[in-house]
Amino acid sequence: MFQMAKNIRSFPRDVFSVLKVILDRLDILSNRVDVLERKKIIIPQSLIREMTSGMSSVNEFCDETTQFLIEQQRDITNLLNTQKKLLEQSTNTEALARIIVPAMEQSIPSIVQEQIDRLARLSETQNQKLEVLESLARAQETVFPSWNATPEGSEEIRHILRFLAPRRAKDVEKCRVGRDYDGGYVMLDSFPSGSVAISLGINDDVSWDLAVAERGCDVFQYDHTISALPQSHERFHFYSQRITAQEEEEGRLLRDVISDNAIPQNAPIILKMDIEGDEWSVFDTTSLDILERFTQIVVEFHHCERLAEQEFRARAERVFKKLAEKFFVFHVHGNNCGNLVNVQNIILPESLEISFARKDLYSSEETDELFPQVLDMPNQEGRADFYLGCFRF
Repeated sequence: MFQMAKNIRSFPRDVFSVLKVILDRLDILSNRVDVLERKKIIIPQSLIREMTSGMSSVNEFCDETTQFLIEQQRDITNLLNTQKKLLEQSTNTEALARIIVPAMEQSIPSIVQEQIDRLARLSETQNQKLEVLESLARAQETVFPSWNATPEGSEEIRHILRFLAPRRAKDVEKCRVGRDYDGGYVMLDSFPSGSVAISLGINDDVSWDLAVAERGCDVFQYDHTISALPQSHERFHFYSQRITAQEEEEGRLLRDVISDNAIPQNAPIILKMDIEGDEWSVFDTTSLDILERFTQIVVEFHHCERLAEQEFRARAERVFKKLAEKFFVFHVHGNNCGNLVNVQNIILPESLEISFARKDLYSSEETDELFPQVLDMPNQEGRADFYLGCFRF
């Protein structure tokens, strides 16, 4: 669209910092408009007019916002150039500075404040419109074919999803653990004596934790977003800490959770993980010798729509391939609190709940099961569950 000027040199440091922040914010808004312009948005004009204060088209919005940003850049650039010329023309910079700086100290705050006020108005008007159109563009991509889908990209995603092909566990039944609707998970009905559970991500729901505690498991719980549990139990051990992927990050690694709680080497460990997107980096960086300490893993994988991104897709492949070395999938469920998304013309839930069992502990066989099943419940009550079929790609 245009290149923002950023060669601010001749101003006091505090003014430089403020103006640079303004220009950076304008750059971000400019880039968002650029992205929106490139999308082939098919939205009824009546809906656009209703939701965007009378705009007749997306292009009109883009033009309007572009003009606003250009004016912002022009005003700031003119200000900078004027002051720079004054300084360049002076043979006695020090003397001129004694004259100019007081004047700048009086004039600059009002000029900068004017720019900030204009940006505030943008936040209340154009930015709201931009957010509406971006949301509609995302919604469109859940309904219409992906314009950027390629045979190669689609095959890459199917290849990754094949690591999650469900199998039927032999000689052990499934059970639902936790409350109805959101918070319950389908697991193998296998809780050997001496089992312990690790529950990562609590929020306001300990129904899964209570269920496994009643089966005789001590439950080690981690959630940095709460300071206390919504309900207590004698087998609960809670830590208000985040689960991280790197040692330098504030929180605890998955291996630390095991060692901190002195879980015996031979104790069967069940893992439940719902940590709002951090699961990808945690699984990616956790070594296989730590992961194979677990007998069952139930995890919610968030942001499946990002499989459209090459870097995210590469990490997803590493994670699923690593888990597939020691585990098989015995159950899949889509979280209907989110949406179905179109990724390279493959329809997926934004979040997938996957249940894994360790291969050396449980035998499995191919299955023609369809999902959801009788043990499943929609996460969002009153909204139809997502039909995943056999979940084979």
